[in-house]
Amino acid sequence: MATQLDLLHSRPVDDGDDWRIDDETRAIGRRGLAKARAALAESRARLDADLDRSSPGRHAA
Repeated sequence: MATQLDLLHSRPVDDGDDWRIDDETRAIGRRGLAKARAALAESRARLDADLDRSSPGRHAA
């Protein structure tokens, strides 16, 4: 019994297969992650600001 689902039908690995991600793809992925992290941080800051405005008794730390 497999302990993990097989998501793709795999074929035997050939030692000559180049499965590594190239530098351009890696850079695109890093830029995407940076944008996602920035958007999340902005969203959290906006939520905190909204909560501060809506709660008169709440003080910023």
